[in-house]
Amino acid sequence: MVKHFPHLTTVFLSYIAAFLLFLFLGPDFFRNLILPFGALGLFIAGMLYTYSFTASTGAVLLITLAPLYPPGVIAVIAGIGATLADVTIFRLIRNDLKEEVHRIGSSLIMRRIGGAPLFRDHWFRDVLGALILASPLPDEIGIAIMASAKIKEGPFSLLTFISDTIGIYLLVIAVTAVGLT
Repeated sequence: MVKHFPHLTTVFLSYIAAFLLFLFLGPDFFRNLILPFGALGLFIAGMLYTYSFTASTGAVLLITLAPLYPPGVIAVIAGIGATLADVTIFRLIRNDLKEEVHRIGSSLIMRRIGGAPLFRDHWFRDVLGALILASPLPDEIGIAIMASAKIKEGPFSLLTFISDTIGIYLLVIAVTAVGLT
């Protein structure tokens, strides 16, 4: 698996590392790290939340800031940062996962799923991409799916802002409900 999907393996390992760091260092360490930046810290955490290799760090920073700001404020400010990062990926077409996404897409199971009539519709790929953007999965995957649907930058920006903001809001609400911080 590592040989065939090195980037995805690294992303998976980064989530494990972030979890272990959060577990051993505690939320106070990360809170003290980002707190001096105030609202800019939320923006930076949102930007980190989108990129595959920094998503786990962004999530940890957002989680540690949950008790300090209202969830809506975190979601909007971090959502703006995440959107800026996603639009940058979209504009520069800097998708490090492109080859691996293509490899996954060409697998037998994905060809069968992708052969379904629903997957041929551009709107469905946009919705699927938006759901991936809202999740903690690397945004590059969602962007690649949406780019394959040939979405324009304006609608992409709006969709990514809504998806990122909702995803961050749900993360913060879940963490607050569970009492993780």
